[in-house]
Parts: sequence; structure tokens; C-alpha cells
Amino acid sequence: MTGLRFVDRLRRKQPPMPTPGQASGRQGPGLFLAGAAGLFLLALLAGLYLFFPNEALKQRLIQEASRQTGAETRIDSLSLYPLLSLSARRISIGNDDLPWPVVIDRLQASPHWTTLFSGDPGVRTEARLLQGVVTTSWRQSGRFSARAEGLRFELPLTAPLTLRIAGTLDTAEIASGTRLDSDTETRLTLRLTGVTVVGLDLTGAGPVDLDFGTITLTVEGQGRTLRLSALRAAGGLFDIDGGGSLLVGRTADASRLQLSLRIRPAEQLDPNLAALLELAGRPDADGRYTLQINGSLTKPSINFGG
Repeated sequence: MTGLRFVDRLRRKQPPMPTPGQASGRQGPGLFLAGAAGLFLLALLAGLYLFFPNEALKQRLIQEASRQTGAETRIDSLSLYPLLSLSARRISIGNDDLPWPVVIDRLQASPHWTTLFSGDPGVRTEARLLQGVVTTSWRQSGRFSARAEGLRFELPLTAPLTLRIAGTLDTAEIASGTRLDSDTETRLTLRLTGVTVVGLDLTGAGPVDLDFGTITLTVEGQGRTLRLSALRAAGGLFDIDGGGSLLVGRTADASRLQLSLRIRPAEQLDPNLAALLELAGRPDADGRYTLQINGSLTKPSINFGG
């Protein structure tokens, strides 16, 4: 009897089990708040996309780009897509220093989501131009990285000689900073293929095309002092290797270049050009001519010899 009374007392102390209606009543407020928050978020996103000020933002971007670069900028259209991705089409940038406007077929920018909670958030961009693509990553601290693939180019020059340089930027990668402080590290690698100098006339016998084949370049440095640790051209009319340094100034005219190249002409080089090269100096035992390039980027001096 004593045992039965003890069990009975335990049953009386236990709280009664809630009925299905009571359980749903307790969960109701939580479910209601979650649903209301979800609806608010959906409404906010819908309002953002429906009433996004495309035209006003486009004009603001045009004005800011023109103010910062001094170039005439045009944007055909600007749109906002899910996950806060901003897309612009047919961006044209031109000024007096460019032979023709640079046209970006499409530029897309979005938050770099993996960096939002890192203390150094960033933005990612992807641009399609010159039949290729350029992707970049910009951080709040000023660090940035970029990669380019498959950009086809043809650049006309009028000084000191009239010619065109054509080819393909096969791959290029750079990691650096928007401010070249003393602790900013920079690394650049690039590979150009099918590089050709078109319409060069050095002998008076008429313009010729010079095939430089594939050009590779590696640049490393810290702050404003950069070292061209490897420069090579192969597979064309010249076999070239060299290196040097570049001191980056505030402008191209204030930047200083020191570059030493060793050039060996191929057997199929035009005889007139080969004779002109022989007049510039004597080759070494390996048949290579030494070329020194020094001075500012805008007005470099070129000298043959050691």
C-alpha cells in the first residue's frame, strides 16, 4: 500500500501533458514572427528590384568616372540582379590619349560574400571586353587582385615611330594595392601570344611586319620599386631575354625605367633589318646584341652596347 501511495503522489506532482491544441498555441507566436520576417525580407527585396533608381545611378556613375579619370564615359544600360549584383552594358571610355574609345561589353559587380565578416570586405567584378574577360577582387584595405584572359588588342603608335602592335593577352595576373605604400607587395605575370609589330619602316624600303612570337613577363616588388625579374620573347624573328627595374612615380613621365635586353635575330629576319642591327653594335660570342632602355616611360632612351 505504501508503494502505491508513493507512485500516486509522483503522478500528482508531474505537470499535465499539453494537448495538441495547446502545443500549437505555444509555437504559434514563433512561427508567426518568422513568417512575418520572411515576408518583410521578400517585400524589401521586391521593392528594391522594382524601384531601383537605374537611371539616376547610371548618371552618377558616369559623372564620377569622368571626374576621376578625365575621360568621356558612356553607359548604355544599368540593372540590378538578385544577390545585389549590379550589371552595366556597353561602357565606352575615351579621351585624347586613347586612339579610340575602350568599349566594355558587360561589367558586373557584386559583393565578395566570403569577405563580408572578415573585417576587410570586398567587391568582385567581371568585365568582358576585347573578346576576353577580366575578373578583379577589391578589398576595403586597398588590396586588389586581377586576372585577364584572351584579350585581343591592336594598338597604334605615332611616336617615336608610326606602327601598330597587335596580339593577344593570353593570361595576366596581378596582386597589389591601390596605394603603393612601402609595405605594399606587388606581383605581376603575363603571357602575350602572336605579338606582331605592323607597318614598321626603319630602312626606307617600305613597311614590314615583325613577329615577336610569345612574350612572357614577371614583375615583383614592394612599394614603388618594382623588379622585372624575367622578360622573354621566343618563337618569332627575335630571341630576347632580359630584366631590369621600374620606379613608379605619380605620373608616367615621373616613372623611371632601367631595362637591359639581349637580342638574337633569327635567320629568316629581313636582310635590311639584319644589316641595320649590325650597325648598332657588335654581337657577343652567342650572337646576341645588348640593348639598354633607360629614362621615363614617356621618353625613354635606347642604346646598344653593354
